[in-house]
Amino acid sequence: MTYETIVALKPLLLRIYQLIKKLDDSEQNVDESLLEKEIKTILEQQDRGTLIFIKTVTLVGRHERGYVYTNYKNDDGSSFEQVIKIKISDSPEQLIQKYGKYLIYDKKEDIINLLVRKWIQPSFIEGMQILKLT
Repeated sequence: MTYETIVALKPLLLRIYQLIKKLDDSEQNVDESLLEKEIKTILEQQDRGTLIFIKTVTLVGRHERGYVYTNYKNDDGSSFEQVIKIKISDSPEQLIQKYGKYLIYDKKEDIINLLVRKWIQPSFIEGMQILKLT
């Protein structure tokens, strides 16, 4: 698993990134179900190897920063979390190696089922930023 491969997938990653950003933009008048279907369709068209790279980006975003959970609840009942912007000392290449090496056992369907969930999508956005892909 290499950073160069992630960079080669950048057009695909940016397409997913843009769709998720549209979902998050409350000022745009968009049909969320259509955007969610489009994201799922894009993911279903990828091979397992590509999905592993997408999940790696997401895991970097989910775990490389610190989080503080509060007692406040969102409208949907989920807990509010705040990202702590800690300094990241590893290079993008090291982060890809660190988070991607154990994903070789993941099944395509399981990866898709994770990546289409709304709660994980901000982690993909964060991972794209950490890995300097945006």
